[in-house]
Amino acid sequence: MGAGVLRFGVLSTEKIGRRTIIPAMKAAERVEVAAIASRDAARAANAARELGIPRSYGSYEALLDDPAVDAVYIPLPNTLHGEWTIRAARKKKHVLCEKPLAVTAAEARRMVEACRAAGVRLMEAFQYRHHPAFHKAQELIASGAIGELRLMRGAFAFPLNYEDNSNLRWRKDVEGGSLMDVGCYCVNAFRALAGREPIAAQAAMNIRLDTDVDSEMAGQVVFGGGLIGQFYSGFRQRPFNHLAAYGAKGSLELPTGVSASVKEPKLLIAQTEDEEQTLSFEPADQYRLQVEHFARVVLEGEVPRLSDDDGVANMRVIEALFEAARSGRRVELK
Repeated sequence: MGAGVLRFGVLSTEKIGRRTIIPAMKAAERVEVAAIASRDAARAANAARELGIPRSYGSYEALLDDPAVDAVYIPLPNTLHGEWTIRAARKKKHVLCEKPLAVTAAEARRMVEACRAAGVRLMEAFQYRHHPAFHKAQELIASGAIGELRLMRGAFAFPLNYEDNSNLRWRKDVEGGSLMDVGCYCVNAFRALAGREPIAAQAAMNIRLDTDVDSEMAGQVVFGGGLIGQFYSGFRQRPFNHLAAYGAKGSLELPTGVSASVKEPKLLIAQTEDEEQTLSFEPADQYRLQVEHFARVVLEGEVPRLSDDDGVANMRVIEALFEAARSGRRVELK
């Protein structure tokens, strides 16, 4: 490993990497972007030149063989996360993998086992989990500031071109759909705020018939003890992102949900029996915070905010939600 620096290789030239993650990596402390790969050598070379990355490769395998790469970031289509995480682990590369971690809980477990066997770190890329506003929300709930949790609500929606069948989010062959793309954030946030795992799931969804993926889903995650989490995800609405938690003595609200502008402060509204206060957090790049945290996990042994088991647990809930939506029944989580 390079002198206290985590050297990343990026598998794919997808937009999220080029426009969001790679700039965040280049701005981050103790992180370098050493290489980028595509299955098209010219495309990889163009991306490397545009982004100032030293090396490019015309195959993912070639990047994994690069001894100057310590870790990989995987923003590939959902159905490729498992394969390339396991291949990276076998090459002794740490892995930061885009959400959802896998397409099934069983596949996520295989990824975890491969990384543990190889002695490398695996973390799912839920960037919002690294923002100070979300940390404060967790802290307030854990301290009992709003009393025992009773209800959580989340929504994540945006308009997606209905005519563009090439968009991965509309494609069944790569496990697209609103739950896998954005509803997974709500599931993850509920589990993080509750501090425990749910016991059951209920859901209803609208299926786009020509592509067989969910264009919208409304779900309920049951935690027991009187706590439930209700969410909505969709591709046919104006952009909307919101997260709130309601306790016996008060409530918390993140008006912008899991998103955060790098130019505008992020707000957390806390209301109790005695007062209402709005906490303002300085603009922050969640993606930069994420990669810096991952670097500390690898380089210093810092406890990860998202364990590898967290990705498996999230997929268990997602699978249960799909089963509930298809069957019209409540699905118990074992």
